[in-house]
Formats: sequence, structure tokens, C-alpha cells
Amino acid sequence: MMKGMKGIAGVLPLALLLAIVLAFGAAPAAAQVATSEPAPVGQVTGLTASSDRMADGAVRVRWQAAENAQAYFVVYIRSDDAAAGNYGGAQMAAFNDTGGVIEGLDGGVS
Repeated sequence: MMKGMKGIAGVLPLALLLAIVLAFGAAPAAAQVATSEPAPVGQVTGLTASSDRMADGAVRVRWQAAENAQAYFVVYIRSDDAAAGNYGGAQMAAFNDTGGVIEGLDGGVS
């Protein structure tokens, strides 16, 4: 009986040590504390919009990359709504690159 107990006693500390290492080594990313502020994002420059060679109701937008930017959001609104101060119809398109196509616009309307 003593011989069997010695075998279990030798394995028990190893299992306990393994459980402690996993509990401390597997901390979720959310629990980590940020050590510095994120880098500020620069300004977008060179914004252009063109409907040349585009389907009716579509416009291609392009710009120069902004420093440290990871995504871009283009907010657009009809010019008559903007002039009237009516911003309720504003829409947004998201891009992961320095340009793209916005579709679903009213053809012939600025």
C-alpha cells in the first residue's frame, strides 16, 4: 500500500504545478493593461471623386493614405440636404484601402 501512495504523491505535485502555470499563463488579452497610447492618426489628403466610366449612380473616391490609419469612413450627403442643414440623410461607406466605389446614389444629382 505504501508503494502505491508514493506513486500518486509523486504525480500530484506535477499536476498541481501544471494547473497553476496554465491559470497564470493563459490570461485573456482584455485583462492586459496597455502600456502606451495608440499612435495618432494623420489627416487624409488628396480626396477626389469621379463618376467617369462608372455606372449610373456610382462614384469612385480616392485619397492619399493617412499615417497610422487602419480603416477609412467616407460620410456623404446630397448637396441640397447639406445646404438646407438637413443631415439626417447622411450615409457612410467604410473602406480598408485608399479608395473605392460608392454605389446606390441618385444619378445626375450632386
